[in-house]
Amino acid sequence: LIGLNNSGKTSVLQAIGFLSAIASAKVGHWLGLRNWNPGQIKSHFRKSRMTAFELRFVLQERNYSWSGVLDISSLSCDSERICRTDDASPPLLRVEGGFYHLGEAGKSVDFEYEGSVLGVLREQVLGPELARIRHFLRSVSASEALNPMLIRKHAGPGEHSLSIGGEGLSGFLHRLPE
Repeated sequence: LIGLNNSGKTSVLQAIGFLSAIASAKVGHWLGLRNWNPGQIKSHFRKSRMTAFELRFVLQERNYSWSGVLDISSLSCDSERICRTDDASPPLLRVEGGFYHLGEAGKSVDFEYEGSVLGVLREQVLGPELARIRHFLRSVSASEALNPMLIRKHAGPGEHSLSIGGEGLSGFLHRLPE
């Protein structure tokens, strides 16, 4: 991202990282890395404990939409939906009213979770298409506060993640397909 100082570049990167944290069921961890509390992610323009989101993306030549509402007090999505947007098929995932639906079948959300239900369901339960979507959403990485000293720091052979300060960037770039 390129832009003037204070134009919102970091906010865009934080939003991308935040959505990945929701999909990974690691919202609390994401907040902790930034020394933030849950109140700092809600809108200052509305007095709501809910934060709505929508992400449209293309994966393997299919168009998708992932939308939901994150409850700031529980750090979990009370409602969410993943749909193909290039056909009229029913949602692949729908969460509402204490139930999650994969296709038409609905099951009670009788477990504690953080972020998205997508982040905690086993791959066998999700099926191949939702598992690919989850992998894609979890793999999105955004380093909003690059630090030259951390970028230069050597990442060990087992390091496969990119920190918010840029630590592990060389290994991350090395693993990108050509």
